[in-house]
Amino acid sequence: MPVVAYTATQVAYAGTTIFVTGEASLHPQHVIANDLWSGKAISWVPVYYLQEALKSVGVQTTWNGSTLDIGMTPNGWDVNVSSAPSVGNPPTGQMQFSIGAVQDEFLRAPKLVAKDPASGVDTTYVPIYYADLFLQQRLMMGASWAGGAAMNGSQWSLSPQGINRNRMPRGYLAVGRSLLLR
Repeated sequence: MPVVAYTATQVAYAGTTIFVTGEASLHPQHVIANDLWSGKAISWVPVYYLQEALKSVGVQTTWNGSTLDIGMTPNGWDVNVSSAPSVGNPPTGQMQFSIGAVQDEFLRAPKLVAKDPASGVDTTYVPIYYADLFLQQRLMMGASWAGGAAMNGSQWSLSPQGINRNRMPRGYLAVGRSLLLR
């Protein structure tokens, strides 16, 4: 097992609802712990729940312990694969998001391993801030976190591509914003 950043500081758990296309679909506990890079308290969600949310909108992923790779997206999706800065596995204590199983780094992030209260086993947690950046900038999805790092009842809203931006007034919807249609 590779060495990873295990929780060296205290973590707190809080309820989370993950909304996918406006529907509450997943209810994991997220971790509130310091960002290993900035030292500030942020929220982290188990990588499994991010994979399940993406799967529900047709995005196929794999996780190898250090890389969350996007293997396939729904037909017609635009994916930003420009400017991948480096190739290879991330250093110890980090993870990366990639597209296409070539280990091209599209975004690196700190990695945290802590007990998942649902299963009781050590689980890799993804920092929501960095996941949002990847989803917004590379998969061009809507992704927004509401509730702040220390609030119970936090919500993570994810929305797939599919809104015809050509029919909307200019500036009406910024890339990466979530739009809830009911």
